[in-house]
Amino acid sequence: LLLITDATEPNIGSLLQAYAEAVLRQYVAEEMAPGGGVRIAPVVRLRFNPTGESSNLFVPGLMAFVLTIISALMTAISLTREKETGTMETLLVSPLRPVEIIAGKVFPYLVIGFLSVLLVLGPARPVFHVPLRGSVPLLLFESALYILVSLAFGILISSRTSSQRLAMMATFLTTLLPNVLLSGFIFPLESMPAPLQLISFVIPGRWF
Repeated sequence: LLLITDATEPNIGSLLQAYAEAVLRQYVAEEMAPGGGVRIAPVVRLRFNPTGESSNLFVPGLMAFVLTIISALMTAISLTREKETGTMETLLVSPLRPVEIIAGKVFPYLVIGFLSVLLVLGPARPVFHVPLRGSVPLLLFESALYILVSLAFGILISSRTSSQRLAMMATFLTTLLPNVLLSGFIFPLESMPAPLQLISFVIPGRWF
């Protein structure tokens, strides 16, 4: 019996292949008499991605993951550290406005995040053979938007937490874990329960 699997997306392809083989094994166990001399031998073929290359999925997904760490996690930790050491209060009584203080704190992470995008896109095609189709300026603009969203999450978390440990845990629970688990990066969204699929619509990593 020939089993042909569309492996364009390796995770989904492997999942479908495992389901099909499980159905076949169950049929053989229930319908065919053991020792009857007849058995079904599956022949598996992967189409469109026979080697199971996952770089087309993981390289862009890694870019979103790195941006979340740099933008959200580092921003939340650094601003909370300023509150713990008391330097934030010193800055607040200075002639600088709060908007200027926050902008000065997050601007370096905006620059580092944008450089990280370039560092991922640079070797993506020559090293990992990931095709880059479409508008590169549009991709960079959307990357900047994603960095700003992550920075906003980091600022929000830092304003609601009082310690670096609490800020780190809050960032993991509200940004890193959802962006990894509910964006389709590791698990296919189609196989998730309906409530989790609805939650995934508000996860920035899914759209990026």
